[in-house]
Amino acid sequence: MATTGSGAQINFLPVTCFVAGEYPLLDAGVEPVASVARARVFFKGAQSVNYFFVEMTHEEGRFYGKLPRPRVEASPITYYLQSTTTEFEESQTSEIEAVVVEKKEDCEDRPVAAFGPPGDVTVFSAITGTAINPVGFAAGGAAIAGGTLLAVLLGAGAAGITGGIIVQPQPTPIPTPTAEPTAIPTPIPTPIPTPTPITPFGP
Repeated sequence: MATTGSGAQINFLPVTCFVAGEYPLLDAGVEPVASVARARVFFKGAQSVNYFFVEMTHEEGRFYGKLPRPRVEASPITYYLQSTTTEFEESQTSEIEAVVVEKKEDCEDRPVAAFGPPGDVTVFSAITGTAINPVGFAAGGAAIAGGTLLAVLLGAGAAGITGGIIVQPQPTPIPTPTAEPTAIPTPIPTPIPTPTPITPFGP
């Protein structure tokens, strides 16, 4: 696929079919890798006018972008990949349209997106840059405990994906220290002075 812009070259094989309820996982090569400051996937469903984006992760020379789980009513989904170099040069692919189907077999001869591992996806608004839940996609997901390198589940017809996606470890909550009870000192009784006898005066 051709790349436009003055930045790094994006090598990507378009996929045009997403399975509802699964996390579409897109991967691409961006050359030269050393020049890439960040890579993103911009996307929007049929019910939205504005784009959203997710950050892509880098592993073993490839960049991976996991989208949130689409619903059938989001079909078709329009998306494109964008990269920015350390010199602030940008490049992107052309817009690609993908249908959303209920099961993989419904894709027929369309290339199917690989299935990403479960876990929350942070999506940002392309307008404001703030985290947002996009229209037409399921909110949240089952969080993954621990930080491991997860194997990528390949969808039928999704070729060229041999790596995985890195999931950051979940932070372990720091227990709140419990204050030790302060011992209440036992009061020491003050001795009562013995009265001094009064000597009577003489007549």
